[in-house]
Amino acid sequence: MLRNSENGLTLIELIVMFSVLGFIIAALYTFYFAGLNSWNRSNEHLEYQQTARIAMDKMIRELRFAHEVSYSLGESAPSNNADPANTSSEIFFRLHGEHQTLWDRFALSGRQIIFDQYFGTSINAYRVVALNITNLEFHIEPNNTVYILVTAGDDKNEFTLTGRVKPRNLDFDEE
Repeated sequence: MLRNSENGLTLIELIVMFSVLGFIIAALYTFYFAGLNSWNRSNEHLEYQQTARIAMDKMIRELRFAHEVSYSLGESAPSNNADPANTSSEIFFRLHGEHQTLWDRFALSGRQIIFDQYFGTSINAYRVVALNITNLEFHIEPNNTVYILVTAGDDKNEFTLTGRVKPRNLDFDEE
């Protein structure tokens, strides 16, 4: 008796096997890169959150001890008669009442928050507080509480943080 045994694969079986293997690899590739993109977006969002929180903490810490607070609607010298109904992207404040010409300022410059000092009309010191900031708003409420809004991020991934601080050393006029 003659036996005809074939232990190999036919061409059709090979094509089916490589097709299934290709689908499995494509699915793994898709899941891997989707997970990687999600992880990158999460890291960016976390970085924007940390940046906004660090900037907010710095601004609240400095403004808490202010003797005088004022804001203007443009990049100019401070004016004490700013309209409190408007918001501003910069705020001026004095930490020491005896230096009448020394003002500190937080402002949005491009996509960064800067902290600088004005002595008269010239900048005495300039520091960058935070990067990737898209919006910075200040508003002085009627009870002399400073409202702060910081937005960090980009078009696809934004994080907004708000805070309030009531400067402890403000001189109040008693009426």
